[in-house]
Amino acid sequence: MNRFAIYLLALGAFGVGTAEFVVSGILEMISGDLGVSISMTGHLVPYMLYPMQ
Repeated sequence: MNRFAIYLLALGAFGVGTAEFVVSGILEMISGDLGVSISMTGHLVPYMLYPMQ
């Protein structure tokens, strides 16, 4: 299989995974800005990834 394709796939998986962890790390700040609970803000993580699919 083409090595470039494998590296590209790995880079894409890393980018998507990192984006989830960044949002999870700043949930408290986001919930404060939006004025909702942290658990309600936690629902943003999966919804944020829908446009990436």
